[in-house]
Amino acid sequence: MQVEKKIAKIVIDILNEKKVEDIILIDISQALPIADYFIIGTIASSAQIGSIVKELEESLKQFDLKQINRAASEQSGWFLLDFNLIIIHLFIPETREYYQLENLWKKYIVDIDKI
Repeated sequence: MQVEKKIAKIVIDILNEKKVEDIILIDISQALPIADYFIIGTIASSAQIGSIVKELEESLKQFDLKQINRAASEQSGWFLLDFNLIIIHLFIPETREYYQLENLWKKYIVDIDKI
């Protein structure tokens, strides 16, 4: 398994454990040079972010991945966590519905059960 896929699997597993809903994996490696994957998910509230970030940072240390960017706005309901190879977008339900980010990349969506 490629390192990128292994990391994506770990991230998805953590998001599932933390009760993130409607997780989507998007392989952007052929479309953009900035990362290999986007992972999009819905959180019930912004209160979940702290524990998710902590768990991700701890789990991804083994790959020497550090978070290079974090954009979090409780007002907007969109939380971006950039780990270089993987960029995670977490939304509260209303914000995800509004932006529909996955629709911009729908031809690159990967079945998460196949990674």
